[in-house]
Amino acid sequence: QPWSSVPQGLQNFDGIPFEVLAKLQLHGNVDARDNRLYSARATGIAVQQRLVRLHLLHGANISETNGRPIAALRLHYPGGATHTLFISYGVHVRNWWKNRNESSSAVSDPNSSEVWTGRSVDADKSGATHRLYKTSFDLPPREQPVEGIDALSLFTKSWESLGALTTGARNGEV
Repeated sequence: QPWSSVPQGLQNFDGIPFEVLAKLQLHGNVDARDNRLYSARATGIAVQQRLVRLHLLHGANISETNGRPIAALRLHYPGGATHTLFISYGVHVRNWWKNRNESSSAVSDPNSSEVWTGRSVDADKSGATHRLYKTSFDLPPREQPVEGIDALSLFTKSWESLGALTTGARNGEV
């Protein structure tokens, strides 16, 4: 229910356009222990284009140790080559439930920041709010297009929730 408070459709967060249609929620061990089961991976997210930057709109659920990787994105290139990006708690993202006693939303990665805050009936009941982060990854230069992306849980207590992925240019590149 709280996800319905996130703006849907074409949205601009921190100067980056995202089309928010649904969320992809990956497995977290605390949720699994409590019988809330989510997918451990989503594979074959089609891309079929050359990428120089990848922008994520995302959040985590349940606080985790700062610096701990909670999810990975594996980019697939022609010929079987891959490149893996790790999403780490406190570096790229924090719990999307911000509790009233939490002092900061800051993350340590300079290419990540909180870009949305909002409320829901569930959050109001507990005196919390919601927040999402934008993370931008510069990708290694490659002539080949990215064929697809896999989103993978790393089986920590927190889960990763992707609201949108989009691509961008770097240093005047298209």
